[in-house]
Amino acid sequence: MPPSISVVIPCYNEARYIGRCLGSLKEQSIPPREIIVVDDGSTDGTVEIVKGFDVRLLRQNHAGPAAARNLGAGAASGEILVLVDADMFFGRDYLLHLIAPMEAGKARGTFTKDEFVGNPENVWAVCWNLETVGSRDRRVPADSPDECPAFRAIWRDAFLAVHGYETTIGYEDDTSLVPKLGFSAIVAPGAVCYHNNPSSLHEVYHSARWMGRSQRFSNQPWKIWRYIPPLSFVPAMAGAVKYRELRFMIFKIVYDTGILMGILTRVLFRKHAK
Repeated sequence: MPPSISVVIPCYNEARYIGRCLGSLKEQSIPPREIIVVDDGSTDGTVEIVKGFDVRLLRQNHAGPAAARNLGAGAASGEILVLVDADMFFGRDYLLHLIAPMEAGKARGTFTKDEFVGNPENVWAVCWNLETVGSRDRRVPADSPDECPAFRAIWRDAFLAVHGYETTIGYEDDTSLVPKLGFSAIVAPGAVCYHNNPSSLHEVYHSARWMGRSQRFSNQPWKIWRYIPPLSFVPAMAGAVKYRELRFMIFKIVYDTGILMGILTRVLFRKHAK
């Protein structure tokens, strides 16, 4: 009998995506014991959509995804925590393959390289992936290492023993377990999933600003020059040529402006991302 699974999903204004996310989890070849959605203070129709599914709904004031995951993990009853995002959807055997290395005793936690762009028809989503990963369709490069600092599945006892994620890091807060655990996630082949990238320039700016407000960027403020016009125009034009996509130049300028504003917000006002 496979270990019991609790899926934890932090959710903030994800009315557009949460239904597909939950629907694909309900159709898994091995059903989870429970699906826990932690609403992080949404102001759109997210909560109403979630209530239409047979899942457990927890709510908190807006505190960021790390705090939401911690809340969900603390309320979970499954032996394995599966930690996913509300703007993802999943192949039918996702959970089966994701926990297989753990069930076989080969890993204490896993991640998947088989993560693809969920909205590849959108030019801004593709540009986001080209900028952050260098691929049009893969969210994780196929040749990346077989270990990763960000877990998709982990034994619940191990997660709770280190009190979960750090909540002041912002972007990449999901990598904060490894220094406390002393081990990384191991690849789980065949765990296919899809992740939607920002699909409008408005979303690109706000997502990039969230990234810029994170510890990763604010700890290196001397690199701020690369995001300041007109210097930022050079990589924008270079990317448009490299990827043969003129709209990449527009994307890059908006993205860099978001990063810049995020860095300034954190450095000047000590306000971290949520």
